[in-house]
Amino acid sequence: MAQIISSRELARKLNLAPNSVVRAIAAGKVTDCYDTVKKKFDWKKAQKNIWVQSASVIKPKAGVSLSKAIEKIERAEKITDSPGEFISDNWKPKKNIESELSSDQDEGERIDELSEEELTDRIRLTENMPMQQAMRYKEIIDAAINKIKLKQLQLILVPKADVDKAYYNYAAQFKKAILQIPDIISDDVMGAANKIEVINIMKRSLVSVLEDYSHAPEIVIE
Repeated sequence: MAQIISSRELARKLNLAPNSVVRAIAAGKVTDCYDTVKKKFDWKKAQKNIWVQSASVIKPKAGVSLSKAIEKIERAEKITDSPGEFISDNWKPKKNIESELSSDQDEGERIDELSEEELTDRIRLTENMPMQQAMRYKEIIDAAINKIKLKQLQLILVPKADVDKAYYNYAAQFKKAILQIPDIISDDVMGAANKIEVINIMKRSLVSVLEDYSHAPEIVIE
């Protein structure tokens, strides 16, 4: 049996101002569920209307966390006339997301201890998923993405003072290695048979030092 409701009742169900529904009627956005003669809405048809579905989504406002928006949705569902009013006819009882994600975990394992790959692999998205569950998934996915970005930043960006210190020590060691060459090759140079052999001895020593310092210095973040 069809449930017929007024424009004001529709606005209440969608948590909108009555004028928003009036504007939607005037714009022809609810013609498939609005009776222009009775000035009433068929609630079952309205739930399938694109504008109604869009208006049903409670979006977090500036300064309001997504978790608060989820709580608002849950409170709204509790006061509706029937448990399936805000969701499709194919709705099935949902599990708490934490229970669902941790159902196959060892006892004592926490969701926040899972890697980003493990966490996202356990999330299952379905076409008829209740809105609040989808929003929970989005919050978890966003957290995983931010965690990955943070790791990338930690590998790429380091304090300038640590970089300066690392390169200063690197240059000091390189200078010391260069200055040690004469002491290292002096005996070989004095025993060389000719000028060409002396040059080769010097080149080998220089190449050896340059190869030792051909890599970037290790930067230790303090």
